[in-house]
Amino acid sequence: MAESNQNIHNTFEVSSAFGPYIDAAVIAFERSYPQVKITVDDGSIRFADAPAGSRQQFLHFLYREKIYQETLDLRRILYQRLGQ
Repeated sequence: MAESNQNIHNTFEVSSAFGPYIDAAVIAFERSYPQVKITVDDGSIRFADAPAGSRQQFLHFLYREKIYQETLDLRRILYQRLGQ
């Protein structure tokens, strides 16, 4: 089914495992989709005026942020060792 161009209002829950990454994902998402209004409330994400497919895009941002933060220490160690 093709995505429509209509704006949607959507609320969905995010696993508590992603809780520490929500704020950074919201900031990144808002840079790409400034027209979307996002509200975060205790693990619930609400979109207003969001194009179709926004939920999947946000989850992509959220997962990328989780990977980035979880691998940050490893990358720092690698860069330190390469710099020596």
